[in-house]
Amino acid sequence: MYVIGGDIAEGLPHGDFTSLDVVEQLSGEQVAQWHGNIHPEQAGDLMAAMGKRYNLAWLVPERNNNGLTTVTRLVNLDYKRLYVENVVEHPPARPRKRYGFVTSSKTKPLMINQMVAELDDGTHGIKCKETFGEMLTFKHHDDGKLGAIEGAWDDRVLSMALASYARRVLPMPAIETRTPSHRPAGAHKSVKKGNWKGHT
Repeated sequence: MYVIGGDIAEGLPHGDFTSLDVVEQLSGEQVAQWHGNIHPEQAGDLMAAMGKRYNLAWLVPERNNNGLTTVTRLVNLDYKRLYVENVVEHPPARPRKRYGFVTSSKTKPLMINQMVAELDDGTHGIKCKETFGEMLTFKHHDDGKLGAIEGAWDDRVLSMALASYARRVLPMPAIETRTPSHRPAGAHKSVKKGNWKGHT
């Protein structure tokens, strides 16, 4: 089973990038990444296509801001494995479902701390050198926020952190399903079209 984390941007030529990371759920191994400029609704189409390629992977798009458009697209596509949270309303009522991952001042440190712990113990599974490069400019700022220094990017850090965090809280697959035949053909190869990258 695979998990795909998505940091979603607005899709402007000179804005932030959208980054999608494919991670093997049991091992945490990064097997592919897509990074580039794309409209949030198209990002939903792309995530759905990637999810189908990787054996109906769990999709974990960030819900914040532009990500809501991506989440709405995935709901409309009726994608079957979409990250969902149960939100309890106040006053107490029946919990409602909220699709996508909400990155906040509470959840972002959980994601990043989990990634730091995996880096410390060598279980991070990261294969992409550009992801490591973004980590070098990612810091805890004086105002308490976590993110890239001015002029740098952190899209790859966040998409990988989303996938790494979510893979531990989503339902786990049975161990016996982990066979080489379950990895899609070509998953170990770099694909030169666009900004898709497979990792060995």
